[in-house]
Amino acid sequence: MTFKNILVALDIADLPNAENALKEALFQVKASGAMLHLLYVRHHFPKGDAKLLAANFDAEERDESHEILARFKAGLDLEADRSTITSASGSVTYAVLDQAKKRAADLIVIGSHTPSLTSKLFGSNASSIIREAKVSVLIVRAIEAVEA
Repeated sequence: MTFKNILVALDIADLPNAENALKEALFQVKASGAMLHLLYVRHHFPKGDAKLLAANFDAEERDESHEILARFKAGLDLEADRSTITSASGSVTYAVLDQAKKRAADLIVIGSHTPSLTSKLFGSNASSIIREAKVSVLIVRAIEAVEA
């Protein structure tokens, strides 16, 4: 299958997992000639909790996430015009699906850990995205340490 637009949702707080997802997305981009769209969804704080934070918290977090995404982008073996970066705020599931729609993504790539008991009981962002997505979703599992 050839893709035209690939959206990779990166958790910049979990760099090994983000790097694994980006590596797979880059492989898919090179195999298909697609555009690569990097996305980070920032923390969403309910309005009541937001007043407990510094007034410029969201702007600082947005700027920091753009810097990190720009470093990811700079490290790609792609022409600069073949990738974009976006940071969004809100529910991870709906932010990813919204960006996928805006970018006309035909593949969403997500890094994910092996499901924990909590995520099996309550669900995870990855499982929510899979259920709701109108396009293909590729889940890249984190490399777990193997005990000897």
